[in-house]
Amino acid sequence: MIWAPGNHLMAEAGFTDSVTDARAYLSAGSDGRMSDDEIDTYVRTAPEAVRFLCSAPQATRGSPRIQARSLRVT
Repeated sequence: MIWAPGNHLMAEAGFTDSVTDARAYLSAGSDGRMSDDEIDTYVRTAPEAVRFLCSAPQATRGSPRIQARSLRVT
């Protein structure tokens, strides 16, 4: 399981993430192990990655199915 700030599944379920909050969370949580550039890249590209994974053909062939309402993998 990953946390991908600002992705469309979270938005559809009523959750919001600001870029500022996501950066602060990752900066504090990584305890200096992620550079500002790495944090910015993750925050910027995570929503696109989630959208891609949800739309990829292999997502329907035996892979875990993402439920937007619960944000759990089944």
